[in-house]
Amino acid sequence: MTKTVSQLKVKTAMSALIVRQENLAEIEESIKGINSSLPEGELVELANVNSSFQAVISGTSNAVDFASGVLQSNHLAARALDLPVSAPFHCKLMQPAADMMRASLKNIKFNTPTIDVITNVTATPIKSSTEIPQLLEKQVTATVQWQKSIKYCKERDINTFIVIGPARVLANLLRKEYPLDRIRPLTTVKDIQLHSEELKIKQLNTL
Repeated sequence: MTKTVSQLKVKTAMSALIVRQENLAEIEESIKGINSSLPEGELVELANVNSSFQAVISGTSNAVDFASGVLQSNHLAARALDLPVSAPFHCKLMQPAADMMRASLKNIKFNTPTIDVITNVTATPIKSSTEIPQLLEKQVTATVQWQKSIKYCKERDINTFIVIGPARVLANLLRKEYPLDRIRPLTTVKDIQLHSEELKIKQLNTL
């Protein structure tokens, strides 16, 4: 049985790994193998696949440090960088948060999206409204398939990305992966308002 953060009462961590695309599948299998060999109370899992050159692992501090060392020793990761986070996101240690999410979503009615909404759990569009609460719950503990989600878009000739949210982490990942694409980060309310005005002007000019 997987223990939760509160049950473990140990330090947790997340670490970003610099990798090569050809190693991603092997890294995933290696982490599963490492996790199965850890002593009781320790856990490490693949939290994010952010791009062809970056992945993130999450779990207890000792397990994350150990896995980082093994992956670097086996030349699957060039280096590792500890992330300043408050919890071990996107791994089984977050199950209490997933349980709270499930309870909170029970009384919410969802409609099937009218445009494609790609979930980072499966890297494919949501097909029906009944999937939404399950996917929202699962994304709390599941690996974030960001690289595959973007690959899904690229396979459909999408080359313009509007990135909404604080900081520019995702925008920078996209620019490094696809330098010829149009990447527009909207990091503040002012950015969003300005972009909205630009769209209105563009629509008026097409009338």
